This record gives sequence, C-alpha cells and structure tokens, in this order.
Amino acid sequence: MSFDVTTTANDFRCFLAESAVQYAEYLTAEYACEVTQRTVPAPTFRKAAVTGRNDGVAVAHGLTHPAYLRPTLRPDGRATRAEHNLQNAPDVGALILEQPVTDIVPMPLRAVGELDTIGLLGLPVVSVGYGLNWGKSHRAAPSPGLGPMTDLGGGSGVRRIARLGPVEVVKANAFWPRQSVKKGDNTVCFGDSGAPLFLEQEVQVEPVISAVLSGATNWCQGSKDPYYRIDQSPAQQFIQCVVERQDDVAMACQVSVGFTVSGELVAGRFVTV
Repeated sequence: MSFDVTTTANDFRCFLAESAVQYAEYLTAEYACEVTQRTVPAPTFRKAAVTGRNDGVAVAHGLTHPAYLRPTLRPDGRATRAEHNLQNAPDVGALILEQPVTDIVPMPLRAVGELDTIGLLGLPVVSVGYGLNWGKSHRAAPSPGLGPMTDLGGGSGVRRIARLGPVEVVKANAFWPRQSVKKGDNTVCFGDSGAPLFLEQEVQVEPVISAVLSGATNWCQGSKDPYYRIDQSPAQQFIQCVVERQDDVAMACQVSVGFTVSGELVAGRFVTV
C-alpha cells in the first residue's frame, strides 16, 4: 500500500476538468483548475461508477451495509442510522469504480474472528488518511492550507500516517486506541473516515487491514473514535457480495446479506470506505 505525498482540492478540480465530466464547464473563477499549482507528481484519481441520478445529475453515492441505515426515510427525506452509537453500527460501505484496478495489489483483510485470537489491548496501531490537519496544541483550530474538508476551516492535504495507540477498549463490533489531543496532526480527524488501521506487533506494522475508522467525537479530540472491525461476518459477507454482484449490487447487496459466501476476495472495481 502506498499513498501519494499530497493531494489538493486544485488537483481534484483539474482531474474533473480533464475528464470532461458533466458540468465541468462551470469550474471557473475560484473553482478553476490552476495547472501551474498542480502537485508534482500528480496524484491518481479513479472514477466511481454512476449508481443513480438526481434530477438528471449522475450520482456515485456508494453502497452502505443494509443494516447501517433505517429502511425508511424521515419525512424531510433524510436518512438516519439504525443504530445511533457508531461503536455498535455495521459501519462499512463500498464504492464501485468504472474500471478494474489491475496495477495495485489489494491489502488483505483479517479473517473472520481473527482479531479475537490477538491480544489487542495495549497494542500500538497505525492509521492513515488525508483529512484535516490540526495544530499540535490542546483544542487548537485547524491548520490552514489546501485539502479536503476546507469548508471546516483548513486541511493541508498532506498524507497522514498517524501512530495511534495503544488500544484501550475492545468491543465485539469495534475497538479504539488512545488518541492524545496533544499529538496534533499525529491523530486522525475529519476526512479520515474509512481510513484503514494496521496493528503493530514486535515493532513491525503488519500489512493487513484490521479495521476502518468510523467516528464519534467532535473536533478530532480522538478519545472515543471507534474503528469498525473488519473481521466480522457481516462486513465480510457484504464485501463479498459487492465483489460477486458488481453489476447489480444495489439490488443484491443493499437488501440482504444473509447468505453463505465462498471463494476469495479478488482485485476488482470496489473500494471499502
């Protein structure tokens, strides 16, 4: 697994403009692509498949585990979680990409129940992301700069490889490491949701995804941000369904995942988030 050193909002606007996506002609003025300000080397963006349309506009909304959201919407049309506490919610989803990714070997996932065989308490962990960067002082405001989530006041867009831990609490559905607010940018924050987490054992970071960042606290204080365990049957079944039913996932994988899975997870057009 590797991460581009940086990716900015301008990089993404340039990608949209060069891809000639619908309405790209409106990327003007402050939203225009500034070619001279592109990151070198340029980060790689991959198109997500169109999974629906809203008033004629293509939407790639991703697929959510069917047990995560309530089956009915609020009167105002908003969706709500079936389980308010993210520490208990099946917080896993997927995006379908337009084209298969063949130049990257996907990271392996923990087998079902594997984390129960590991003494997680006290283990240091490493997580990654591209979310907001925060000042290295208690309750500081976001550091300025370009990057994702700029509507919240900043974000450098520089990769984050955060050495968290040790793991303090372990639940059947999730676990969370200690995150000191005094570590500043060496913690996870807004925009890092879905970031993979890796265990560190015997001074080695294991190249196996154990969990993905869910979230709970405000302003990146990090004290209770849970990581959803990827070694659960509901998560593995959902991912396997997406892999096997890539052409009809909305029907097959958003309704029910109570089936028997077989085969192996293979490289394809899906990304866990």
